[in-house]
Amino acid sequence: MTITTKNPNTRKYSVNVDLSALERIANSLGLFQPKFLQDIDESLRDMKSRKIVKASSLKDFR
Repeated sequence: MTITTKNPNTRKYSVNVDLSALERIANSLGLFQPKFLQDIDESLRDMKSRKIVKASSLKDFR
């Protein structure tokens, strides 16, 4: 994984991750667990049926 920035004052970074590193990170976070995959499928179904909420910040979810 490579993280670079041209100007630290802008707080913008460029991140490059190779696929094997991304898979190791996802596996260590438990993102390949059956429950997580079911939640992703449910979320995709909700988005397709337009059962989503657009929020401008986390305060909108309170």
